[in-house]
Amino acid sequence: MSEKDYSASKIKNIVEMVSLKKTVYVSNFLNPYEQSLWNSKNKNVNFKFWGGYEEAERKVVIAFCSNLKEDSLLNNFNLSVVEASLNDFSSISHRQVLGSLIHNGINREVIGDILITSRKIQIIIKSSILKFLIENPLNVNKNILNFREIGFDQIEKPVVKSLLKTDTVPSLRLDAFLSKVLNISRLKSQTLISQGKVFVDFKPVSKSAYVLTKNEFVTARGFGRIKLNRVIGRSKKNKIVIEYQKL
Repeated sequence: MSEKDYSASKIKNIVEMVSLKKTVYVSNFLNPYEQSLWNSKNKNVNFKFWGGYEEAERKVVIAFCSNLKEDSLLNNFNLSVVEASLNDFSSISHRQVLGSLIHNGINREVIGDILITSRKIQIIIKSSILKFLIENPLNVNKNILNFREIGFDQIEKPVVKSLLKTDTVPSLRLDAFLSKVLNISRLKSQTLISQGKVFVDFKPVSKSAYVLTKNEFVTARGFGRIKLNRVIGRSKKNKIVIEYQKL
């Protein structure tokens, strides 16, 4: 199910199918917004999310009848982990790895979290593409990555490194915020928003006038993700002083 197909009504239909046929439904990877849509008042159906490790951002959901035990469902997620080692990953970014995977014909929906440390790249994936990744080295920024399968207990969660920054904005409108933190024109930020390339807390936002609040994550395709940590106050010129971080 692709992102554009996600809706409460479609999820309701899936839940009803699981309840009626006493079956198990397994999704592809979902972002946090898509995960939030999975709620139901159907007492016969439960949900279980898993992304390879507890803190995973992208997760798969299993919808199953409430009479089944969750412990028996772990293998049904059909997830695997692959790892590639290199002397130095300083020149490789998350965006480059993801771009190379998609360029090789791999659908975003079967790719979970991409974890990059100083010497390793680990990717949680659907098991359906495990053989392809192992047999086909990945070219990322002129680096050839040869993947091998590892266990979930070998996942190394990277420490997120980001500097807190403060700046002033004329307002907390989405277009004004993006213009300032990305150092682009207001018109450019409005164009990104109207083209559906901007997400707030992983939910697509199409209105430039959307007003941000603290702790919201803003993602602009091609520019990365920014978190608005807090509003500090007003400057001497009566502009809004904000604290944010680029992730």
